[in-house]
Amino acid sequence: MRMFKGYERTDEDGNPMVYEVTNPLFGAPPAGNCWEASLNATIDALGATKSLALSSVFHARTDGLTTRIGTIVDDLIVTLERSTAGRDLATFIMSHVSEAYGGEVRWDYDPPTFSFGGVQVVRDIPRRAVTMKIEMKIADAVANYAPHLVGSTRVVEHVASQANLDLLVLPPADARGKLSKAQELIREETGLLVWFAEYFVHTAVPTHHLTTVMAFPPVEPARAVLNEVWAYMNSHKHEGNTFGGELTDYSGVECQAACTPLELPPIAECVLSTDAGWTGSEQRSRKAYAIKWQGGTIMHRLSTIHACMPSSFMAEAEALHDGVEAGDYVVDALVEFGHLGSSEVLTLGDNEGLVKTVRLKAKGGSKFHRRKITIICERLERKRYNVRHISTEQMPVDFMTKLIGKKKHRASIKYLYNLGNLVATGAPAPAEPSVVG
Repeated sequence: MRMFKGYERTDEDGNPMVYEVTNPLFGAPPAGNCWEASLNATIDALGATKSLALSSVFHARTDGLTTRIGTIVDDLIVTLERSTAGRDLATFIMSHVSEAYGGEVRWDYDPPTFSFGGVQVVRDIPRRAVTMKIEMKIADAVANYAPHLVGSTRVVEHVASQANLDLLVLPPADARGKLSKAQELIREETGLLVWFAEYFVHTAVPTHHLTTVMAFPPVEPARAVLNEVWAYMNSHKHEGNTFGGELTDYSGVECQAACTPLELPPIAECVLSTDAGWTGSEQRSRKAYAIKWQGGTIMHRLSTIHACMPSSFMAEAEALHDGVEAGDYVVDALVEFGHLGSSEVLTLGDNEGLVKTVRLKAKGGSKFHRRKITIICERLERKRYNVRHISTEQMPVDFMTKLIGKKKHRASIKYLYNLGNLVATGAPAPAEPSVVG
């Protein structure tokens, strides 16, 4: 066995090396498509309909009972109304799936806690709340990459320091060489943090800063930031994203100085917050959004604006455009499953001029300006968005575009994750609705 021409490699002694061939994650490359086609056919046979908004979700109504089936590879979660008929239906569904796959399917009826797609799910039925956590995955990552933190009880209040983030600068192209082992490890850890940020929004800003220098990471400042992030995640790994509950914890976001509560109507089940961190007309700015439903954050994103924005107004318009585009997707899914009802999507922005412009559908400005505003207004008209201005001090996603004070950072996390309804891991809970997985 030998490598292709141009890919030859040798060890320290000059002996030729080859790549070790291992099994793919889920078998051969077509295996995923084959599995999905087979699973879809099995679920279709039950009379379930595939969701138009969420490709991995099915729903059906049988004997007056609404059933929903969610899939992640070979993990299934079935939700239905808790009753004798519901249990019979769950038994029928899982026996049908077991028969289709040779009786090798393991399932649990009505578990108080369970894992789905690597996420811990804890149910608190008396308060009608569900909390999702990645505590175990964070603990495993800390043990692998920051073993000195294992067992630490120190509470870390801030995710990273601005001084270390300011040092994350790429060297000139001609000063770069082959990546060192330390740099390769930094890239590996940063890649993992990108995955964590999808669930653990706390780390959005430092993770984004790290990704911008991954072509050739500066070792010392990157390692300093990583150490801060791991310490913060280890300190807050028990926190989860809670949905439902009493939905009264809208006063979580406070001004840094006056500590005035964020005044949001308790009837706003779905809230979209958008913000931009404008860095000037000669630098690329950052934009972010977060969408809450039933108290918990169901979608968020932080990204770089790829063109230099001439003003904070246009940077905020870019953020609002992205947020509304994602909001359309969320609204379609919520409406399809009957969750949104007749309520509006409360949309928050901290640029008063932009909020007035889109509410009044004002014209003017540059051609690019008019085109962007027109697109936003068209999207707002198609869905049920209620755009409102909120002060920068009270903007929930302000911490996603820039580092802010510790107090406001924690208040924003509390609001976005609905931590007022936090459920303790392993808390006993009766089942309503029941879950099969």
